[in-house]
Amino acid sequence: MSAWREAILAQLPQKGPALALVADPDRLLQDARLLDAVRARGVEVVRAEEPVAFRYAYDASLRPRLDRGEDVRALVVVGSDAEARALPCDVLALSQSVRGLGLAALCPRLSYPALRELDPQTFDAVIDAHAEYTGAPLGDQATREFVLKRVYRIDPEAIHTAADVACLLLEKHTRALPLPAPLDAELVRRLSARPALAGWLLSEWMGSREAFLRAVQGAWPGYLAERAGRAAAPAGGLRFPFDDDAVRRHVDTLFLDGVLRPVPFDAVEDLPSWARAGVEQPTPAAAIERLDRQLMHARAERPPADAHFSQWLAFARTWAAVVAARARLDGPVPADVEARYDEAQADVDAAFAAWMEAHYASLANVLLPGMRPVMVHQVAGFLARQRAASARGRVALLVIDGMALDQWLTLREGLGPALADAHLDESAIFAWVPTVTSVSRQALFAGRTPLYFGESLFETGRDEARWRRAWHEAGVAPEAVRYARAAEAASLETVGAWIEHPKVAVVGLVLNTIDDSMHGAVLGLPQLHGAVRLWVAQGGVGALIARLLDGGFEVFVTADHGNTEAVGGGRLSEGVLVDKAGERARCYASAALRARALADAPAALPWPGVGLPPSVHVLLAPDRQAFLPPGERRVVHGGIVLEEVVVPFVRIFRQ
Repeated sequence: MSAWREAILAQLPQKGPALALVADPDRLLQDARLLDAVRARGVEVVRAEEPVAFRYAYDASLRPRLDRGEDVRALVVVGSDAEARALPCDVLALSQSVRGLGLAALCPRLSYPALRELDPQTFDAVIDAHAEYTGAPLGDQATREFVLKRVYRIDPEAIHTAADVACLLLEKHTRALPLPAPLDAELVRRLSARPALAGWLLSEWMGSREAFLRAVQGAWPGYLAERAGRAAAPAGGLRFPFDDDAVRRHVDTLFLDGVLRPVPFDAVEDLPSWARAGVEQPTPAAAIERLDRQLMHARAERPPADAHFSQWLAFARTWAAVVAARARLDGPVPADVEARYDEAQADVDAAFAAWMEAHYASLANVLLPGMRPVMVHQVAGFLARQRAASARGRVALLVIDGMALDQWLTLREGLGPALADAHLDESAIFAWVPTVTSVSRQALFAGRTPLYFGESLFETGRDEARWRRAWHEAGVAPEAVRYARAAEAASLETVGAWIEHPKVAVVGLVLNTIDDSMHGAVLGLPQLHGAVRLWVAQGGVGALIARLLDGGFEVFVTADHGNTEAVGGGRLSEGVLVDKAGERARCYASAALRARALADAPAALPWPGVGLPPSVHVLLAPDRQAFLPPGERRVVHGGIVLEEVVVPFVRIFRQ
């Protein structure tokens, strides 16, 4: 444990009942590992930046236990001393103050404004580097240079060639930890004069992952033609250094992960073996060979036991490409490849389940740089900030019910022609557990954790009311907000009327096509992916997104939860004893009822109920099993495998 974390932990209440109040202007308590350590000491964390939400959480969860004299220890976190003084008097009366540890105190020889720009994930490295620094205090620019060299291991003076810069950009846009915008600008300032970069749109590519990858994708066909001796490189075109060994390794991985798309080319035999990952080869043998390579890559990249959550978000895309490739195969799969797939899947499942049990509880209190969402309940707040910062002032949220990341890859491929002039900024977020619509989708539209809607936790009819309330709290007039849950054809007509309305600025849409197809996919994931390809080929969803873009909206696509193919391990017949009876998750009104069910299904997992109302007790089916008749296979959701929990979060926009 780092010394700065130990210093904070030492100030926490050691016994209850007690509340500790801490102002956290530098987001130190956004650090996932510190939050894990706080929880490990039996201390709950409650954020109080929003007074109404905090009052509800306090009255619903903390105050009853404090009144009963239970051993409750909680850390109430606010953003500033002023916010702390504004807390309710009854909370202040019970609270002891914790002296905040700020970045200025931890790193006095570095510029505080420059440190405030950094991601909390970097704090360990920054504080360690500062401890070794014995020079004079540094200003803003010097601190940024210090951080570039000592934390990100980037030395602008050692970057000279096009291959050097290509590697820098590839590493920057594929690492789990992005550079903050001021460091991007510093790099552009230092590198722009390099003669080797003539014609490179360095500022644009440094700041935009999507713009850079689009440029690499565009340069790939010309490279193939030149490499095979079919044509000279286009005059004035981007000469991307694909042949550099370090660049090649990155590009190969991007093709395997589905980030870059293979292109048609009729002279595969004239290419080096590594480049063939970037060529469409529609034969079954080529598809199986590609899947085998993807499996090897996924096994090598699987995050370790102590991984940061951002590593799992990044890996989820790698694993989604494997799942999608397996689902798209036509014909039988060789037994050895099938065995390697099953082995890799079991390895990922075991590692992710262990990570979820150890670290999932901290995620609700974490945000990424720029306040980007980590969990679905943070999406509404992010959209409100995005809208306020945007010149357009119009945002649309398209929730594709039940869409896993692997199905997004299939959907995105089919959307290509409809969105040829659009830009896609792709990332991923965590759903709520249990990964069922009534829990996770309500959280998504409400902008709140499930704790706040216990009275409707197992209903699906209040999304519109919660969506409207979230935007009312963000200061948006009711007439500016719209919501629809319908098939995309009906929504297209409805959305057209909204777009023409001068006051409509916020749109929320739910499309159920994938979720409906999932529950009918008796042949498993291959059938579901086939349904997704057919759906997108019909053109409705692409036309809907294009229509929103035409109307000046930024469009955000996400899902409430994903899905997985599971096999029945036996039904639990409980009737009214269970509040929510799903194929992968069951919810009970008491711990005693859950224990009774667990006696009949001893392999099941009692979930700790993170973020749920205290009266909800969850039991999850183990591994990739379901509460179905033994041996029955079905595509289902509710549990904690990677494909159920991590869902896409995609921004689609035009310049």
